[in-house]
Amino acid sequence: MPALPPEQLAHVAQLVRLQVADEDQAFYTQRLERILSLLHEIRDIDTEGVAPLAHPAEQSLRLRPDQAERIKARSAYQQLSQTGITDTEGFYLVPAVLD
Repeated sequence: MPALPPEQLAHVAQLVRLQVADEDQAFYTQRLERILSLLHEIRDIDTEGVAPLAHPAEQSLRLRPDQAERIKARSAYQQLSQTGITDTEGFYLVPAVLD
């Protein structure tokens, strides 16, 4: 793979909104070249006959039955409410946020 020209590094830095100091250009050019060489290696891998996967682990989802449940934990939830918020007929009174 050919060396990365400085103007390409400047273009990539501009795209990702990074400011690269002149003394750091060699470091970032080397790192970017390593990343690009890895991508070229991955691109050259023969994947003919390999089926695409939705997930790397072959597993099925465990589904629960779709049933409505009535949870009777109102008193437990009321005990967790903040101070100053009171319950009136099953509803919470909260301070107004809009005038």
